Parts: sequence; C-alpha cells; structure tokens
Amino acid sequence: MTLPTRSVAHVARLIDLKLEALSATQDAGFGFEALGLAVTRAEPIPARQTELNVGRAPRDDGGIEERCAALIDALRQRLGPASVRRFAAVASHIPERAEVLEALDHEAPAWPASEQQTRPLLLLPQAEPAEVTALIPDGPPRRFRWRGVTHEVAGAQGPERIAYEWWRMPHPPARPRASGRQHELTRDYYLVEDADGQRFWLFREGLYGRETVSARWFVHGLFA
Repeated sequence: MTLPTRSVAHVARLIDLKLEALSATQDAGFGFEALGLAVTRAEPIPARQTELNVGRAPRDDGGIEERCAALIDALRQRLGPASVRRFAAVASHIPERAEVLEALDHEAPAWPASEQQTRPLLLLPQAEPAEVTALIPDGPPRRFRWRGVTHEVAGAQGPERIAYEWWRMPHPPARPRASGRQHELTRDYYLVEDADGQRFWLFREGLYGRETVSARWFVHGLFA
C-alpha cells in the first residue's frame, strides 16, 4: 500500500482485487480453503482529529490524501505495480528533464516551489521541427507550419530564454555554426496562439549570430 491505513474495508478491498486477479489467471479448482495475510511492513499512523467540530466547517486534513492512496492501491492491484507511476521533480531547468516518472514505492516527495513561467499541459515526447516565418531572424513567429498544417499566429508571448546546462556539455564554439551539433544550444520559447484559438509552445534553437547562422524552430508543447 502507498500509505499506512487503519481501514479494514480498504484492506479487504485490496484482498478482493488480488483474488479476482488470481482467479482470472489461475484455476482455483473448488475454491480457497484458507487465506494467509503477512504484514511485511508496518508504520505508525499519526493521530488525527476527525469528530470534534467547534462550529466551523469540517476540515479534510489527510482525507484527500488517503482517498488518493486508496485509489492508487486499487489501480496497482488491477494493473500491476509497475503500471502505476507518478511524476517527480528533477533539478533541471530544461523542460524535458525537469520531471521523471518513478515507481509508487514510497510516500510522494514534496514538489518544490517554482517561479518558472507558464508550462503547457501537454509536453511532446520529443520536440518536433516546424517551419516558421518571422519578421526578423531573432523575432517572434508570425506563421508556422507543423505536421503539414499552416497556422497564422494571432499573438505571441515571449521569449523565455532557457540556456543549455553548460556544466553537462562541452563549451560552445567560438563562432556561429551553420550545421552540426556538438553541444546543446540556447532556446527562446514563445507561447503563441493561432487564428483559431489554439495555443502552442514553440522554441527557436540557437542564438542568431552567436551560436548559429541558421536557427531552427520546434513545437515542444500544447496548451488546453
């Protein structure tokens, strides 16, 4: 279980789900004659006031957390422990490295406070190339073509500049490059909205005139 519990009904539900999974994959014959329950890990449960109400609206301290834990336990029993994972923060300002999926084998760590700007609801597994038209080489996009569809940009917000992690990469070249990738380049991210109201997260790779003479554009995420 993801959290210690005192709920008999919750434990009984997990046993029912386990038996249901076993019956679907194994022949139980005439049924079970005996069941054994082994407690391999026990933890104390902190006391929590749940009944006394002194005229104020009842608080739900721990209630949501416990219900989430019960849901996670049920999903793990049905789908298998390896099929249920959660996001955990990683100490990186690069968007695709800022979080990682990990197993639910311990209490969730606290998510660190962040002052980052808005991030898209959906981050693409890999940034996808886009053909972008801008008024000047280092200006915001005015039109872009992605996945065979051309989008007219109605508004753009940015840029948000994200530099590469220099402590992980070789030093940048002394002059701009036309091609070839020996290290990661600086990214300028824009939140853009097209004429139909769709919002995208685009970035231009490479500082024009300093890191490259031909910057490339990518779509990295989508907003709801």
